[in-house]
Amino acid sequence: MQNTANKSRDPLAAIASARAAIAARTPKSAAHSKRVGNLIPQEVIKTIALPHPIYIDQAEGPYLYDIDGNRYIDMACGFGANILGHRPESVRTAVTAQLDNGWQYGVHNIEQEAVARLVADAAPAVESMVFLNSGTEATMVGMRVARAFTGKTKVAIFDGSYHGTHDYALQSADPGSARDVPEATPIGQGVPSEILSETTIMLPYLQRAAFDKIRKHRDQLALVIVQGVQNRAPHLGAANWLNELFSVCRENGVLTLLDEVVTGFRIAYGGCQESFGLKPDLVTYGKGVGGGFPIGITGGRSDVMSLFYDRAGPEGIMAGGTFNGNPTTMAAAGAAVGEMRKKKDTLYPRLNTLSDRLASNVNSFCRSGNFAAQIMNAGSIFCMRLSAQTIKTSRDGTDENQTTIDAFHLHLMNAGIVMPGIRMSMLSAAHNDETVATIEQGIQKSLEALREDDLV
Repeated sequence: MQNTANKSRDPLAAIASARAAIAARTPKSAAHSKRVGNLIPQEVIKTIALPHPIYIDQAEGPYLYDIDGNRYIDMACGFGANILGHRPESVRTAVTAQLDNGWQYGVHNIEQEAVARLVADAAPAVESMVFLNSGTEATMVGMRVARAFTGKTKVAIFDGSYHGTHDYALQSADPGSARDVPEATPIGQGVPSEILSETTIMLPYLQRAAFDKIRKHRDQLALVIVQGVQNRAPHLGAANWLNELFSVCRENGVLTLLDEVVTGFRIAYGGCQESFGLKPDLVTYGKGVGGGFPIGITGGRSDVMSLFYDRAGPEGIMAGGTFNGNPTTMAAAGAAVGEMRKKKDTLYPRLNTLSDRLASNVNSFCRSGNFAAQIMNAGSIFCMRLSAQTIKTSRDGTDENQTTIDAFHLHLMNAGIVMPGIRMSMLSAAHNDETVATIEQGIQKSLEALREDDLV
């Protein structure tokens, strides 16, 4: 039963009190936020935004330090980029050595080969690859090469998935549409309506109805792009469905692209391909491959990848970029992935054990205290959902309340813990039993504070 002792307490006043507490510790951050104003509008994007602004000027291991000198346990891990933690020695040494030689050439560099061979070793589906600068670029280019290779124009995207910020990816399911027949709506303005109506098809995630729609549109469908683990509903229960999806696509002449921008080198050394036994036609990477530096990779079957412009001439596709495969990122990526490969037999079991324990303990606490909250996790990817609903896809958990979410973040920050605005969190190799136990206690105390505030 929910505690009714504080029914007369004003939740908004309680939130104001929590905000005042963190504000008292962060006057420099507050002043900086006021000074920046509208100069940097990206600061309001929900993946970044917190209910009270803090600005980080230093990081080490599992910790962030703001400009006021406060230390926080980091649950963002660079949105997944820092698998080894902040400033790991192997990456720092490699980047420092590269900076002594130069950091941007605009011409091929020999550092690219080492990274390419490491990625190909981890992912047998990747026979050839191109280097880019972000996951957004990787999925955009993956869609382009699939259309060029097949001669077909449409790409299928699953509801609740996230594939970056280019026009073809910026869509979600209309909340009012049926689960088995989702209707696409743009995320934000500026996305041409023709993209939703003429060049993309939305499919229902984890539903066999998707297979019928693929069969129906096989003659127009160049590619199906899918995440093995959705960002806001992470779990490891999609393996059988994904394998059937890939079989249906092969039978109908439709290419598959497994988006491993988040999961690659994260849930396992070989990502979802290793965990679920998948062999897609194309794969995209970002985040963790770069060791904390900007990177994107599109790779896959050599016959598909042969269409990139420098090989295929006018019949190929264009995927240029000033900083593609730049030597600084390549040095960082080679060091990071090289260390992951060296330690993979201990690194991933340890990360997954820590995350499983955190989720299990918090979920037990929520059940015993009748809190409408839960942690979902797929290895070291986890998401705190302030909902008691059964959540299988990102479309579930519709009872979450933004006021409660903001209050939760404020209480965590006051406990010295930073969780990303979207609550999709990660652990790194730098986190240990002590830091994870502190996170667990901070989440539990924050939930208790929400109850005292009459918000859960």
